Amino acid sequence: PMTSLMLIDIMDYFCSLLTELVVIVLDNAPIHVSKIHVSKKLKKRMEYWEKRSLTLYFLLRYAPELNLIEVIWRKMKYE
Repeated sequence: PMTSLMLIDIMDYFCSLLTELVVIVLDNAPIHVSKIHVSKKLKKRMEYWEKRSLTLYFLLRYAPELNLIEVIWRKMKYE
C-alpha cells in the first residue's frame, strides 16, 4: 500500500524534473486517502514543493461532480 513517505519520494523526484508550474489534483475520497493520510511530514513537504512550482490540490471529501472519472462511471452505469 502507498504511504505518505512513498508519496513524498515520488513527488520529490517529479518536482526535480519540473520546468514550469504544475498543479496535481488529488481525489480526497476517504477510501483513497485512508492509505495516504496527509501527515505532518507531507504537509511540510507540500510547502517545499510549492516553492518549486508544484502544488497539490485536494478535492473536497465528497465532490463527484469535480472528479471526471465519477462523471464517466455514472454515465456508464445508467446509460
